[in-house]
Amino acid sequence: MEEETSMTSNPEKDEKEETEDLEEESSDEEEDDESMDNMTPEKRARYAISGRGVTLSMLMKDNIINSGENLLSLEYLGQKFTADLLPNGKIKSIETDQVFSSPSSWAIFCKKLVNPAKKSGCGWASVKYKGKKLDAWKTLWQRQKRPHSPYVTQSISPASASSLTNEDETIDSHSEIHSTTSQAMDVSKMEESDGVTDGVLDLSTKPSETSTPVINGTKSASKTDVCYEGVQEEALNLSLKDTSKIKMIEPNSELNNNSRDRIPVKHASLPKRETNLDSNTLVQCEMFSNMSKLQPFSVSVTTNVLLLMDFHCHLTTSEVVGYLGGKWDPTTQHLSILQAFPCKCRLGDAQCAPVVEDEISQSMKRIGQTLVGWYHSHPYCQPEPSIKDVDCQMSYQLRMKGSGSTYLPSIGIIISPYNQSNNKTESALQMYMVMPPIEPVKSDYGIPMHLKFSKKQNASVSEELLSEMKNLADFYRGSPDWIKFQHSWQPSITFLDKLKTSLSNKLPEDQMENGTFLDFVGHLLLEK
Repeated sequence: MEEETSMTSNPEKDEKEETEDLEEESSDEEEDDESMDNMTPEKRARYAISGRGVTLSMLMKDNIINSGENLLSLEYLGQKFTADLLPNGKIKSIETDQVFSSPSSWAIFCKKLVNPAKKSGCGWASVKYKGKKLDAWKTLWQRQKRPHSPYVTQSISPASASSLTNEDETIDSHSEIHSTTSQAMDVSKMEESDGVTDGVLDLSTKPSETSTPVINGTKSASKTDVCYEGVQEEALNLSLKDTSKIKMIEPNSELNNNSRDRIPVKHASLPKRETNLDSNTLVQCEMFSNMSKLQPFSVSVTTNVLLLMDFHCHLTTSEVVGYLGGKWDPTTQHLSILQAFPCKCRLGDAQCAPVVEDEISQSMKRIGQTLVGWYHSHPYCQPEPSIKDVDCQMSYQLRMKGSGSTYLPSIGIIISPYNQSNNKTESALQMYMVMPPIEPVKSDYGIPMHLKFSKKQNASVSEELLSEMKNLADFYRGSPDWIKFQHSWQPSITFLDKLKTSLSNKLPEDQMENGTFLDFVGHLLLEK
């Protein structure tokens, strides 16, 4: 505390004072909560005038709000936290099961999770009850309590008294009727608008939007959105999409050739989240070295993982998704990605998705691996994350991170098999994580950070890998978004030739000299 006081930076001093005020407010709420049942009407009226010392228990006792599950929410830097309101006025976090004594203490905890360097903000102004900020509910409570307050009538000056309207006099003369009726009407009006959402990712549920225009459902992609002509499937979100139709878009179609490529923007150029910004906007990943920082952990990926991901992403014009299994060594701070788990499930298949995800989860447990990340494809554009990808990745990191000895990193991988910004036969790949925005940048979006990784060559191709490749080919074969591998990708180069070239840099040791595996790929994809 003394060290912070000695700092001369005004912003840090302001933040410190703001945090102290917040913690003091939290403490006041706890003390007042304990004595609320024994509080005199005069003291409650005093709180109604000042607004300080008001607690959730007070609002619950007067039926302004009620206890229940998933009633409280808090949004910060694109992340949404939810909590239960307990009958005793305390708050139980959905994400961690921790119990907090006040909105302020919960707000401090949530904001530190997303951005440990930021400690400011009032709990009542941040936390929402049924989608409306607690400040609004407190104001409603104050409005109901003020007519009964002896401090209001005793403090009115002669001048102000003469200006009272008939309505004011009616309120005083029928205070009990007005209080009950007005409270019911005001609460009803506030609850009527609860359906409005802020479009922020909810950490208590799976993300509910794709990061691309939906063409498998009712929305269509424009010509300028060619790199999203397929639908992006998001990890942890397979059952929430609609896939009544699949539109066939070949990489060399007229539509694709006549459309412009998306150009990633720098994070520093992003506006505030309140600005109406296209969530499909690609954001260029930053390098840790350019920010005078070190990558927080090292990563290695086996060639079999790279092989299977690349094969999966090449099969279709739609975007695909999969999970990554591996192990985390807290001693060396090293993440080993050992196996890819492709999701063989179409968008919107509510029956299939939970089964697929459960199978993957059981498979990971069976081989002693844990979920360490996810991958998805951008079929035609750069492997830079979209704004939605950034929000999703931040969400997954918060879900999985833990603390201390239980800390577990989560990474994302984007693969671009048919990237139109270059004509390379090998797929473009990017591994990334997301950092909270750093003061004093103007944007409150997370910062996508490029992760370097080492490639660990497998000794051989496993039977499980060959079986998974066959299952993937069988799953997509015959669908309108299946790549016709005998067709030309470029003059004199077929899609199969392109795929083989891309896979050749990811082969295990026993396949480096002979072409057995690549022959297997050819037979697999060209069979009738």
